[in-house]
This record gives sequence, structure tokens and C-alpha cells, in this order.
Amino acid sequence: MCYDDNARPPVPEGATGAAYGKDLVLEAADGNRFTAYLARPSAPASAQVLILPDIRGLHQFYKDLALRFAEIGVAAIAMDYFGRTAGLTARDDSFEFMPHVQQTKPTTLFADVGAKCGEEEGDIHPDQDVYWYVWAPSKRGCNADKTTAKVTITKVLPAGGNVRPEYDRLVADRKIDALVIFGQVGHGAITDSDYAFTLIRSFEASIKRAGFQKKTAEVGLRYTRVKANLTETIDIYSPREFAGLGDYAHFDNFDRGLNSHEIVVYNGHSMLGASDFWARESIYMDPTRYQIFIYNGCLGYQYYVNPILEGKQSWDNVDLVSNITETPFAIMVQETSNAISMLMAGAERGGTTTWNQILTRMNELAGGDAFYGASGVRTNRFMR
Repeated sequence: MCYDDNARPPVPEGATGAAYGKDLVLEAADGNRFTAYLARPSAPASAQVLILPDIRGLHQFYKDLALRFAEIGVAAIAMDYFGRTAGLTARDDSFEFMPHVQQTKPTTLFADVGAKCGEEEGDIHPDQDVYWYVWAPSKRGCNADKTTAKVTITKVLPAGGNVRPEYDRLVADRKIDALVIFGQVGHGAITDSDYAFTLIRSFEASIKRAGFQKKTAEVGLRYTRVKANLTETIDIYSPREFAGLGDYAHFDNFDRGLNSHEIVVYNGHSMLGASDFWARESIYMDPTRYQIFIYNGCLGYQYYVNPILEGKQSWDNVDLVSNITETPFAIMVQETSNAISMLMAGAERGGTTTWNQILTRMNELAGGDAFYGASGVRTNRFMR
């Protein structure tokens, strides 16, 4: 909502109860401290509500709004967004909010809102890494605004036709460099028993059978082979090199991996709000260089297509395979092995393998547990 500095919420119709309010300092799970304002009715509350302010943060307007709720019997708490960057200072009319808005990320908002808008699911507890699994905006006490999405169809492309990866650009230097990232499967501290390491051992066995030899790697694991006059390299990141789309401590490894590889496969959890990992142009070194991304995580199409396109600037520069449903970890090795094998075989044979063939095989392997598609490929110009 928009209002001037002196605006205050009106007294609601039928508000006859007394209410009182107080300032609080709350602490997020990661130790961040931020201000909040709690308003309670004098009688037992009939409901609870969480108030998320606009970009001014915890302005007096929202403290008064909490009191208006309390006056009709609803306990209310209004929270501030900017504790991470602005500390516990007042959000009065002199507060310069925009620099802090620009530093605020959805992942930290989820950490702050926490259990108020998330339901535990089995052993999965509300936190920023898995928040989209447990996100429950209809939960009592969560005041989450609904947004109406408008979809505009600007072009309808014809069906049919075999399209191919841009093999000429992929092998222009007679090399194919692939990176396969296996993110953390479990939660909490990374241990050797994490299922990701089982997947890595299975993937290593697969590429060894294909003739790849283990070499020394600066980061993670490296396997190489020479076939059809092409030097083919597959690098592997374990959760220790990059745990997933919340691992800012190892962002440099993610950055280096995307900068130095033409094919990038991500096997791991999706993370709502982590789109900025993919949207930064800096991670692509030269955004116009052709790359293939295989996003083998849950709901990759919904979460990451637009950020990747933003980072790569044009579909001329990237082909992106993603899944529109959840991806079981159990099929990730098969999906990865077959996709990379078919891409490299196509390159070795002068561009014989089409995207139709690759996607058909991936969806056969999924057996109804996933549905893969490829974005950006209809306008590919490679012709065999």
C-alpha cells in the first residue's frame, strides 16, 4: 500500500476492545536480530496475524495497524525486514530504506518469517534451504498476500521438427568441458553418509565404464578421455565443494564452475529465492559463449529459467533442460549419465543427436516421476 508520512490506519468498524502493544527484539535461527511490534487484545485473542510491512520497514503505520487488529480481538505482530543491514535503529520518516531494500534477499526473509508461514513436513523443518517444501501461506497467523499473475502469449511456435544443440559452437576448440554438481541431500552438517556421496560413487563408476580416466583436479574430481579427436572432461563437485543453492560460503566454486565449463549439470535441491545464483552475469565470464545447462532439481523450470536467461542475455547463448515436477534423487545419476553421453556422442559424430532424442530418453528414464523439456532450442541454428 502507499501512504504519506502522516497516514495512520483507520479504526475498524466494530472495534470496541482495549489493546496494548510493545516493541520486541526477535532473533532468527542464524542469530540475526531484528525489531518487531506485538499488539494483543485485552481479552483472549480469537486469531493471530503476521504483518509484513512495505519497503519502509517497521514504520509507525504498521505498529498502529497491529493495534487496530488487536482492538477487534486479533493478536498481531509486525516485523522489520532490515535488521541484517540496518540493525535495530528506528524506521521513522528519516530512515533511508532503499539501500537496505536492495540488499534484502528472499532467502533471508524466509529465515526471518520462519515457522509463522511454514509447516513441518516429516523431518523437514522450516528453514531457508527447504522453505518451498514447507511454505504454507494459509497457515493461521501468516498474513501472506496473494498475487495475480498475468500471462501474455507473444508467439506460438510450430510443433515438430528435430532441433539440435549448437554442436559447432560446443566443439569449436575441440574440447567439451562438463561440470556435474551433486548438492547435499540431507540437512544440517555435511557428513560422509549423505546420499549425495552414494550418487557420486555411482556416477564415477558409470563414466569409468565409458573410458574416462581420473586426473588431478584443482576443485572436486576430474575425469577425462580423448575420443573422435575431442578432449572430453567431466568435473564433479560434491557437497563439500558446493552444497546447494544456499551455500554462499562456497559461491566462488559455483562461480568458477559456471565460468569454465560448457555443459553444467546441477543435481540437488531447489531453493525458492536462490535465483540470484544464476542471474549474475559475472558467473558466465562471457555471457555470449554457448553453454548447455541441465537443471536436474525439483521445479527447475518454474524457478530458474528466467534467471538463467537473464544471466546469459539471450537464448542464442544457452540451451536449458529443466524439470517441471519434483526430481527423485534416485534417478539423477541415470539422467545425468545418459544426457552427457548422448551430447558427447552427438558431438563426436558431427551433430547426429537431437534434443528430441535426448529428452525422450530422459523422460523414459524418469518413468513418470519427472517431465523434462528444453528451453531455447527451437531457434538453434546448427544444421547437420
